[in-house]
Amino acid sequence: MRLPCLLLLLACPAVAQDPWWSAPVEAALARAGEARDGWTTALHAVPEAQRAGLAFLVEHMPTRDLTGLAPDLVLENVRLAYEVRATVPWGAELPEEVFLNDVLPYANASEARDAWRPRFVEELLPLVADCATPGEAAVLLNKELFPHVEVKYSTTRRAPDQGPFESMELGVASCTGLSILLVDACRAVSVPARLTGIASWPNKRGNHTWVEVWDGGGWHFTGAAEPAPLGRAWFSGDAAQAVAGSRANGIWAVSYARTEHTFPMVWAPDVEDVFAVEVTSRYTGALEAPDPARCRVLVRVRNGGRRVVREVRCVAVDDEELAWTGQSRGERADLNDILAFEVPRGRDYALQLAVGEAWRTARTVTVADDAAQVEVDLAAESPADAELRAALEKWFAGDEKMRSGLGFTHEQRQRLVRDPAAVRALAFEAWKTAGDHGETAADVVARRVRWSGHESPYTLKEVGERPAGGWPLVIAMHGGGGVPKHVNDGGWKTMQSYYRDHPEVGGYKYLALRAPNDNWNGFYDDTISGLLTQLIRDMVVHEEVDPDRVTAIGYSHGGYGAFVIGPKIPYRFAAVHASAAAPTDGETAAVNLRNLHFTFMCGEKDAAYGRIERCRAFAEELAALRGERTDVFSGGFSEQAGYGHGGLPDRDLTTELVPRVRNAAPRELTWQPTDGLLQDFYWLRVEEPEGSVSASVLDNVVTVEVEGPVTVYLDERLIDFSKPVTIGRGEDRRAVEMAPGLETLCASLAQRGDPGLAFTVRVDL
Repeated sequence: MRLPCLLLLLACPAVAQDPWWSAPVEAALARAGEARDGWTTALHAVPEAQRAGLAFLVEHMPTRDLTGLAPDLVLENVRLAYEVRATVPWGAELPEEVFLNDVLPYANASEARDAWRPRFVEELLPLVADCATPGEAAVLLNKELFPHVEVKYSTTRRAPDQGPFESMELGVASCTGLSILLVDACRAVSVPARLTGIASWPNKRGNHTWVEVWDGGGWHFTGAAEPAPLGRAWFSGDAAQAVAGSRANGIWAVSYARTEHTFPMVWAPDVEDVFAVEVTSRYTGALEAPDPARCRVLVRVRNGGRRVVREVRCVAVDDEELAWTGQSRGERADLNDILAFEVPRGRDYALQLAVGEAWRTARTVTVADDAAQVEVDLAAESPADAELRAALEKWFAGDEKMRSGLGFTHEQRQRLVRDPAAVRALAFEAWKTAGDHGETAADVVARRVRWSGHESPYTLKEVGERPAGGWPLVIAMHGGGGVPKHVNDGGWKTMQSYYRDHPEVGGYKYLALRAPNDNWNGFYDDTISGLLTQLIRDMVVHEEVDPDRVTAIGYSHGGYGAFVIGPKIPYRFAAVHASAAAPTDGETAAVNLRNLHFTFMCGEKDAAYGRIERCRAFAEELAALRGERTDVFSGGFSEQAGYGHGGLPDRDLTTELVPRVRNAAPRELTWQPTDGLLQDFYWLRVEEPEGSVSASVLDNVVTVEVEGPVTVYLDERLIDFSKPVTIGRGEDRRAVEMAPGLETLCASLAQRGDPGLAFTVRVDL
């Protein structure tokens, strides 16, 4: 009979138990009012191993939570936090104060107190099962969380400080709402995380909130829903100008534990129980003193109230050689991510928008002592341009059914006839702004490219100043291949600085691409061309790259990639170079290089795998194809006497490659398909690529030689629309009247993602 009695006594709430908690906890219970008994019961019920956690939460808990929050919710939160800490590899190494303050809390700031931890533990803990560090887990969560819960950034959110459940229900959130989601997700898997932000950017409107993650040695920042390695985000330059000691212009991180400071919440200025620590110095420590002779011009471009992406130029009125170019931010960017030009003070500047190949002045501003913040309204452009731009954006934003119901006006169609370059430029801008680019913006921030189940990381750096027409791009591919991962990683790291910087050629972006796998043919199997095509598309849409000035260059394993990529997709490049490599049978078709500047280099003693002999034979094949002509098959072979496989004198080849410009619409084509994946080749498309293809345009006569159905794309670069066009195969030709079509231009641009490969007439033979 004694055992049942004992159980009955333990279960009876009337049995008095001595308090085990500290005086600060007792003081918090005094603030709980009528809710005191519930918290006292919870403190007695919590397992001894978890007492420190519950005591910490109660001691520092806002009074509104003490009086309005269910103790059972907090007990469940504590239990799960301790259980997960015991399962992750880094859990035992978490400092106790970091675990208590930045893993255990059930909320961040002023958001709704949702019971998010049970759901997030169940759904997200398996996701990070293979992660070895909290930082690695945080980066993975930032990449996978938001697609998983289907939440994206939008200014249409209901409130800036939405709780996680409301954000997931609505599907949209502010930077603060996104950051709350990411912090909660991190804490659910025992990754220390906290809200961080600034109430007002110095010399710039707006506040911003982001996330800091603790990774062993300290705290590192990341933008929520902007997947990237820790310590990289669009706002880092602005954060470097924060003002230490300033509540408004300093950077503050939320602390659950009470401190001497509160977090500056511009959305809830009356809330005084969200505490903070100042972290400004970590962001400004490496900042150079600002140049007092220079100031910033901040530019937003809007169309009907919406932020839109446009090419913008800032030009000194009294000296047109003082000019800076950039791209305004669209609705997918954070509100505080604003195009900035740093210019000399005390002068007048014209802000110009790109219209075709010309620039039109939209505003003139004077830069005095402070930053000039300017908004350009596209309503100021001509009514015809505004109407055409709106129609193009509607086309690119719609689905197939919606597009079939849209119509361009007669005047807009005639505009394409009169001024095709300007209309093509407007269509290109509309596609970048309104087209469906999926998750590519997040991919670019994360420095990765994905295509058809394949993925490659890369590094990207700017060399020199941005040219007016956009950045040339150099894609560099490393050596390695069928070797262990760490060897390929080492080759990739070497390639990140292998080709020397040459800003004197006019400025370019240098992208070092990691092979998508560690196979022997990682850079030259059939899928690599699709991956490179997607990479170029990402760079054009998000990194201001000029699609007519893209080059690829590779050494050894990367050189083999160049020998395959160049002939497979020559229409994507201005030039391609291969070093210390050789052509691959069945993959490297010399005839495909008719309109590409292709060069290759090999040491005379590099005999492994028949490299030097293969290169010599390929050079002879190209020479035979070129014959006496000088306008086709440009480039050639450079055999290096005395050299073997390594150390070739090629580290300055960017000076030769970067200035080159692509011919996207050549009048003669020869194409030998080498796989069944690539259906496009310049202005041709074949549904089932096989056999050889040749085509030409001469004096409005289009001739195509190919077996099976073929689609021919044409425009003013190839034919004269004022005259009849003769088109067909061999002797089987017919004369037809042709007129450029806006729908064809839009459809080919959406399909190919390249204004140079977009055409205005389609003929199916």
